[in-house]
Amino acid sequence: ATPTAEAQAAEAVLVVVQPGDTLWTIARTLAPERDVRPLVAEWTEIAGGPSIQPGQRLRVPGTLDN
Repeated sequence: ATPTAEAQAAEAVLVVVQPGDTLWTIARTLAPERDVRPLVAEWTEIAGGPSIQPGQRLRVPGTLDN
């Protein structure tokens, strides 16, 4: 079964961007065993582009074990 939008939102992880963070470093931290390229592509859309700023809050899908 496919999770509902509500269930997916409930599983989201809130990430507060720290100085020096990139989408790549965040993805590697949250999913170290995984190919992070699909995550970075998805998160680029969520962030509104590839640039992120310290203090920015990103709500990323919490299901990272796919």
